[in-house]
Order: sequence, then structure tokens, then C-alpha cells
Amino acid sequence: MVRDKILRGFLKVGIILCTTFFPCGCTEPDYNAMPIETVSVLFDTQSLQCRSIDPEENKISDINLFVFDEYGRLEKTVRIDSGDTRRCDLALTTGKRYRFAACVNFGYMVDIARSRQLQDLKFHLAYPDEYRNGIPMYSDTGYIMIHKGLQIHLKLIRLMSKISIRLDRSRLSEGVEMSIAGMRIGNCPRSVSVFSESCAESSDDCFPLGFSKDGEQCSALNRMESGGLSYPVSVYMLENAHGGSEAMHSYIELDIDYISPDLVSMDGHLKYRFYIGESGKGPGVERNCHYKITVCPENDGLNDD
Repeated sequence: MVRDKILRGFLKVGIILCTTFFPCGCTEPDYNAMPIETVSVLFDTQSLQCRSIDPEENKISDINLFVFDEYGRLEKTVRIDSGDTRRCDLALTTGKRYRFAACVNFGYMVDIARSRQLQDLKFHLAYPDEYRNGIPMYSDTGYIMIHKGLQIHLKLIRLMSKISIRLDRSRLSEGVEMSIAGMRIGNCPRSVSVFSESCAESSDDCFPLGFSKDGEQCSALNRMESGGLSYPVSVYMLENAHGGSEAMHSYIELDIDYISPDLVSMDGHLKYRFYIGESGKGPGVERNCHYKITVCPENDGLNDD
């Protein structure tokens, strides 16, 4: 039996745009005296990570910031690279509407000319568990009227979800032992649509084996927190919002060393597999969520529930 719970929320790090305006008595715009929009960005530049280690969930390495006018044309674009705290001064006109969008931790310059191109923008992974720049994130404000004293907070939304697994051994029969040797995601998407719901459309869109942990990396599943309940271990994946055929459904697979009065896993590990998704909605992993899943093997631990 698998119980799951989803906790959703915006990441509480942000980009704050502080606006200062100066009155102008001209009947025509004075482009030499346009108000200045100050964009203040603080981000972390800790050392790079190697693969197969948990990404720093709040790390910001680079930012692509876009400002579109009310016709969807790109008014301003700013690229902020890792290294120092940067400050950007943007000239925007009071009384006009602008849309602010950002791509964070992409690791490259994003080239966009109009706001409608955001819908087609995708982020691609080279490896399923390499996040040297931190977790990819995005933000989109919609259109906002510029006025005196305005502050705009860009809420960053993770394009990945965190999946935490615990094992509850309290229902196993006496003499049955299960030791976790490895844990991984199967059918982990290779890419994600940034500004729209995203899912794998074919088996070619997925890494067969995604973010994985083995040995000591998943040893917490073999330590008891209370009763028969283990400590959690987490893996990460890009959004795979709904499933088509089973070939595209994302799943968790556990490698288990098994001992019972009748059976011993001698040649390799037993593999336990279950699909991820909210009860009643079918398989699917949404972005920016924390899935907390408890795996509860019963009796001899070999049934299909």
C-alpha cells in the first residue's frame, strides 16, 4: 500500500523590483528623463555540485529577466550571471503596462523577442541528475501598470518536484527483513515546458532511469525514526504532469535485499516499483511540489499492493 501527500508552495526567494518615479511636465514623452526601475537581485554562488547529489533547492546561479510591453514586444532583457550581487537599472514609463518574466538557473542566455514565445520555451537536461546551476525555476507576473512607489515581487516557481520516500516495516511478518540498497526514478522527463503544463509525450522524451541514489546515499531508509518507520530519502524530477501510456508514467523503483524464513535474495536485489501521482488523478507529477510517500509492505512483503 502506498500513501502519498502533496504539499505545494512558492519558493520564498524572489526578485524585488523597486520603482522610483519623477514627475514630468512635458506633453510629449521626454526619453532623456524617463523614470528608472531598479531591479535588485540577490543570489547564491556556492561551489558547483557533482551528479547524484541533492541539488541546493534555493540556489540561484543565473537569471534571464524579460520585460515585455503591452503589445508583447520585448522592451528590456537582462542577463545576470553568478559571481556577485548585481543591480540593474531599467528605464520604464509611468502609466504603461509591462509583463515581467524570468528564467532562473538555465545556465545559458535565453533568446526571446515576444511574449508569445514563452509558451514554446523548453528547458532540457543533459543528464537526469546533474543540477550544477541549481533547480531550474521561472516566474511570470502577467501585465502590471507602472505607478509611483510600485514594488514587484517575482515569485520563483521550481520546474521540478521533490519526492521523499519512507519505508514502514511495522506490518511485516516476524523474521522478514528488507534492506534498501538503491532507489531511483524511472521515466524521468528529459525536458520541461517552462511557462505551461508539461508532460512526456513519448518514451523518447524520458530518461529510462532518472535521479538515483545507491548504497550510503539511501541508507536513511534502513534506519528507524520511530517504530518501524524509516527516515526519508529524496529524489528529484522535472514535471510530468499527466500520463499517456504506461511507457511515459514516472515511477519509483527500490532495490531491496530480502530475507525471510522461506526466501533469500541471493542473486541481485528484488525490485519494488510503484507509480507516482495523486490519488484519483492518475499518474502524474506536478512542478513545485513535495510528494511525501510512505511505502508499507505487509506480511511477507511480496504482495502486489
